[in-house]
Amino acid sequence: NEWSRRVQSLYHTSKLPSEYDLATSHLGYWTDHGAYYYGDSYGQLGVMNLSCCSLDKLKDAKSKLDAQGVPVKYMQLDDWWYYGRGPSQVDKNNWGGVKGVSHWQPPEEYFPGQLAGLSKAIEIPLLLYGPYFDPQNDWTGEYTFTPIDAGYVLPVPEQSYEFYSAVFDFGVNATTVTNDGNTGMIAYEIDFMDCLHHTPLFQLYPDKEEEWLFGINRAAAERGIVVQYCMTVSMNVMMALSL
Repeated sequence: NEWSRRVQSLYHTSKLPSEYDLATSHLGYWTDHGAYYYGDSYGQLGVMNLSCCSLDKLKDAKSKLDAQGVPVKYMQLDDWWYYGRGPSQVDKNNWGGVKGVSHWQPPEEYFPGQLAGLSKAIEIPLLLYGPYFDPQNDWTGEYTFTPIDAGYVLPVPEQSYEFYSAVFDFGVNATTVTNDGNTGMIAYEIDFMDCLHHTPLFQLYPDKEEEWLFGINRAAAERGIVVQYCMTVSMNVMMALSL
């Protein structure tokens, strides 16, 4: 609308051509809360029994859609497939969000070849979910995280670019295979942003949240990855004008 165009013009905001953002321009297959293949709805939080939503199940779903002529162009994997702990699992006094990422791969038992195996089997790109991180994650010791003694962590803003560069490189390398028409990881979803907005450092220094988002955006842009915000606050939306 006119108001949106005027605000974007003030910040010189430019949008990606639609062909570079499949998540908003094409039909995708989602495994978010409420979807048939949403792993957390089949069992206890933290239990990695993914027989409900295995590689074979997702491959079969994609094959049936193909047979019906449904043009699914990407698949989203939500919070159920990777290893991690929810904030309340780290400490029962913490809020009860979905699990933070500790190891960003699915169990080999249910996903032979893990992310690369799935990517090869369904032959479409992946939108991967990474809301926040477990205090004990694959990058612990390499980067500094905040907050301290909490049930979730984020990289400190001054290391945001370096950290998310490592995360996105891992995601791209873990999903990219050589079969035609597949480009591996093409998008990244950050969730619970209204909760992350209350990270103590962001509340003390509002510019730190902006620095964190700028780091994510720079790392993603360099790799051709689209970032999707979920459960945003208005501050996040306005910040996005300058990204």
